[in-house]
Amino acid sequence: MNYEQRIAVIKQWFKDDMLTRFTPPTGVDPKIAATDTIEAINSNLPPNLSSETLGNLLSSMTKEIARTARSRTLPVVKDFITAAHGASQALRDWPQTANSNPFYLDPFKINERRVKRREAIPEAYLYGTLREQFIANTSVTDEELDRYSVAPAAHMQ
Repeated sequence: MNYEQRIAVIKQWFKDDMLTRFTPPTGVDPKIAATDTIEAINSNLPPNLSSETLGNLLSSMTKEIARTARSRTLPVVKDFITAAHGASQALRDWPQTANSNPFYLDPFKINERRVKRREAIPEAYLYGTLREQFIANTSVTDEELDRYSVAPAAHMQ
């Protein structure tokens, strides 16, 4: 999508979702408030989005903004920027492969999140070459993986 297409989609979303939920602030020209918000949202979303992905991000932003709103007055631009960052965080974290397959799931990243949440991971990640690769390609440390080690005596019981 080019700039004009993105702005058109964001404007329509703003009109349909935001202005039906919130009242523009008094003392500010509503067109200026809308323009500032739309430009801020556009500049804080990742580039090269498809129209479907942009629609999904805007839908996610609607939920976040409605959830965090403190009143029925249109939230400040900073709240929209925060929502844009939150909605697009998954896209920023999404692993990029050589062919940029959107369905590629990086097992290292998946298991890194599991380690950080202290959830179960496959035993193969605890030993040998796979352990070394796991540590080299993620932020997981030896100490975090050592938490998963079980004393040999425990296996004999």
